Amino acid sequence: MGGGQIIQFNRRPGAGMAFLTLRDTDADISMSVSIYARVLDAVLARTGAELSEGARVVVRAKPTFWAKRGSLQLQADDIRPVGVGDLLARIEQLRRILAAEGLFDAERKRPLPFLPRKVGLVCGRQANGPRTTCWSTPACAGPACLSRCGRSPCRGRAPSVRSPGPSRSSTPMR
Repeated sequence: MGGGQIIQFNRRPGAGMAFLTLRDTDADISMSVSIYARVLDAVLARTGAELSEGARVVVRAKPTFWAKRGSLQLQADDIRPVGVGDLLARIEQLRRILAAEGLFDAERKRPLPFLPRKVGLVCGRQANGPRTTCWSTPACAGPACLSRCGRSPCRGRAPSVRSPGPSRSSTPMR
């Protein structure tokens, strides 16, 4: 696998192949890459991203040497956007899926309450969050009361996964 920045992207409607030029900005090297249009369409449908010049991608490809021309080209069978563009593409794809389910419809929206009914606090195991926050005094909390204070590891090994139900490690606020 190799990757880089797309500096040239050529895809003609109806053509069976798409061509792009990748540049490795660290090594200042460019390489021609070809990919079948059907493979590219499948990748774009799967990722929800649009490839364009300037996008950073990772490519899985096999080298092809053209003896008559004396040139080396990569034949890609998978291409994936990376970096912020990939993240934004995945967020946009999820947004389209949720919108298709009708989750963003105006009739589903509820007004936010003026003040919350309950407030929760999650802090590290060794943190003094419950003792030092202004929530520990009822005057600062207003009508809402701190109903649960959970402790969770913030660094180190993988965090423990707990059910949303009551846990023994929770300490009630006084």
